[in-house]
Amino acid sequence: MSLDRFTCETTTPLNVQADNGTIKRSSWLRSLPLDKATLQRLHMVQLHTISHDQGWVGDPFAGTWTWFELAIERPLPALGSWDLLMNPETKEPYRFQSHHNPQARGEPQSLSGAKFESDHKIWKLIKPGDRLVVSACAQYAEWSNTGLSARIEFWRRFDPPVCLM
Repeated sequence: MSLDRFTCETTTPLNVQADNGTIKRSSWLRSLPLDKATLQRLHMVQLHTISHDQGWVGDPFAGTWTWFELAIERPLPALGSWDLLMNPETKEPYRFQSHHNPQARGEPQSLSGAKFESDHKIWKLIKPGDRLVVSACAQYAEWSNTGLSARIEFWRRFDPPVCLM
């Protein structure tokens, strides 16, 4: 199998600051709507960021509370808008965690998230016309997620041309 890739990206900075235990999320990047032919050939998606947390932590054993996630947005043609795909059991949007910022690093880091390969649940849920949205997240007082750039990398299967002699 041969693979090629395409990307969508942003270099618009974003900062998400949490106030308490409630998760703060901010949508940062959206793919174009994915058509049926593209979805049939997609093999993997991976998020890459240049980002960092607030640069310090009071208790290093309490975990790290800044991260990035992917979600699916579905068009609502009657309203001319988009909405996150909801899990009917939990009544919450489906969200797929990509990666955390390293703890207490105030300097930007180039980070690569999880590889969502063709057997991942995200590909069972996404339909033609949907798009992926990247959110930056932070939780708990004084935790901050600063993103400088984000890139969604899509890998798709293709059949290379056959040469005849």
